Amino acid sequence: MSRLRGGLAALLVAVVFLTGCASPADRGSVGDRTAAAPAPSGPPCMPPASSTAGAPSGSATGPSLNLTLPCFTGGQPVRLSKLGTPAVINLWASWCGPCRTELPELQRFADRAAGRVQVVGVITSDPNRGGAQSLIDDLKLRFPMLYDGQAKLQAQIGPPVAMPTTLLVDAGGRVAYRHSARPLDEAALADLVRQHLGVAV
Repeated sequence: MSRLRGGLAALLVAVVFLTGCASPADRGSVGDRTAAAPAPSGPPCMPPASSTAGAPSGSATGPSLNLTLPCFTGGQPVRLSKLGTPAVINLWASWCGPCRTELPELQRFADRAAGRVQVVGVITSDPNRGGAQSLIDDLKLRFPMLYDGQAKLQAQIGPPVAMPTTLLVDAGGRVAYRHSARPLDEAALADLVRQHLGVAV
């Protein structure tokens, strides 16, 4: 009996020793990998602010976008008034049919305007992050995406507007023009950017 008790004690010591070899962080990381949902993938959130040399700055009379939103893929949140370059900010959601039509046009414009106008997507009032992720993947969208589950930007620019909504924002972070409901194509967007932001692309 004493031999059995001695064997159990030795086994218990071995288990405690082996368990103690892994740090709490290491032990937790295994559980975290199995329990955590995969992180969203897609374009990096925001590149460094572009140079505004030769670009209009602070010339718009609309509201300033004093709002910070998280990146859809993680990383540092982005303050919309501090993009540092003229920008096209597009509010969209995976459940919005016209958004699906407009997003590829925005990508074509983003490719054409690279270095002169920053295109930013804002996924708005969309609890289905997986649906947004699928749309980003299916349409091969490469411009930065922010996430606004509570539609804070939509409330700030008010009154309530239909989606998609596209904001043209000057380098000072002020709204120069707003377009809602009907999807834009690349050529129409380029024309609006020239008219309201003074940037030819």
